[in-house]
Amino acid sequence: MLRWGIRDRIMADMINTDEDPQVYRAVLIGQHPVRPDWRRVDQAETLLIDLLPFTPGRYRAALFTALGYLNWYKGRGTTAGRYIDKALKVSAGYHLAELLQQLFNSGIFPAVTKSAGTASRRRPPPLRSSRRLHTLVRAQPPISGNGLRAAAGTVQ
Repeated sequence: MLRWGIRDRIMADMINTDEDPQVYRAVLIGQHPVRPDWRRVDQAETLLIDLLPFTPGRYRAALFTALGYLNWYKGRGTTAGRYIDKALKVSAGYHLAELLQQLFNSGIFPAVTKSAGTASRRRPPPLRSSRRLHTLVRAQPPISGNGLRAAAGTVQ
């Protein structure tokens, strides 16, 4: 039986919620040929971006890595690589980011990107989101004692 961590399960569930261990594994490595619900994938991407201002420093590595993974799954290799670079910048040696970087550098793309019927047809997020993300990745103040800070205070 395969043993996977919660992070890996969440990453796979952003693409496909099938409980079959073979499907789960195929999704994680990009070899599942079935078209994902791209709307769900886009919603997951938006959620990850929205979580960035509430995530301190090195802990953003997990979010950037997941964003890289989603963009790779959509066939956006350059954007995926940039997210992985950001993950490694905030947390050098983040193992999943290093593994995905090796995968991306190997030139392997997800099976769904090889067919017009299964590939993501959505354009990248509008410039507004790109500017917002750029603002979010700048140095953030530490989280206050209660564990929360207002997003308005971190986004300019």
